Amino acid sequence: MPDEDSKIDHYVLEYRRTNFEGPPRAKEDQPWMVVEGIKGTEYTLAGLKFDMKYMNFRVRACNKAVAGEFSEPVTLETRAFTFKLDASTCHQNLRVEELSVEWDATGGKVQDVKAREKDGKGRTASPSPKRMSSGRGGRDRFTAESYTVLGDTLIDGDDHYWEVKYDRDSKAFGVGVAYRSLGKFDQLGKTSASWCLHLNNWLQVSFSAKHANKAKVLDVPVPDCIGVYCNFHEGGSGSHGDPTGWGGLEGSGCGTKRAGKRLRGDLSSVWKELRG
Repeated sequence: MPDEDSKIDHYVLEYRRTNFEGPPRAKEDQPWMVVEGIKGTEYTLAGLKFDMKYMNFRVRACNKAVAGEFSEPVTLETRAFTFKLDASTCHQNLRVEELSVEWDATGGKVQDVKAREKDGKGRTASPSPKRMSSGRGGRDRFTAESYTVLGDTLIDGDDHYWEVKYDRDSKAFGVGVAYRSLGKFDQLGKTSASWCLHLNNWLQVSFSAKHANKAKVLDVPVPDCIGVYCNFHEGGSGSHGDPTGWGGLEGSGCGTKRAGKRLRGDLSSVWKELRG
């Protein structure tokens, strides 16, 4: 949006979906959608989908009498951080596929391991060299009470967003980020090197943020999926940084629904409180 001008009464935003990257095309299959009466120079567009294709945007300013020309259109996308789970790091009681993990009560039993190896379904994965070359190859599996599995891609710059869906019958789980120093006995959120959102569904439902062995219950509805936004340079890189901007989501919206916006806004202060 342009800078504020005292002569401007409001702005009009138009947007449309497109399947093409780069400069907007003269003709598109989708019509322009209009948002009128925007008073400020910032606007949050609701209803965007996670990892959606490209969208065109343009805006124009209006005073009391006339509307100005539209700005040059720009093309944006709701890009996703794509990775898989690294089965070579998982606790023996977790059954891991590329994009899913579930509890495995028989994990670790000798006969079970032999059966898996015989069937060619052993747990040791072979991630791509590109993903493992960043320094985590060969680390020990998580063990004891650290029922954890890592993603196969290290975050070493920029900002990233991904979403996690879960089975509503899950009894308990956590979704988090951690420094590479996280030990094989460490549980997410119980060390200063990790942060997580934890859902406990045993006797009564609780949804909390955890860091440095401290927890704070979040006074928000439990979301249908959890969206994680981690800004490496502004929050998650320094020794005292926080993974700012985490948000819980309702449905598949990209953090734009009321509960998601509220949780995302609350969490910056929550991480600071837990850290302090």
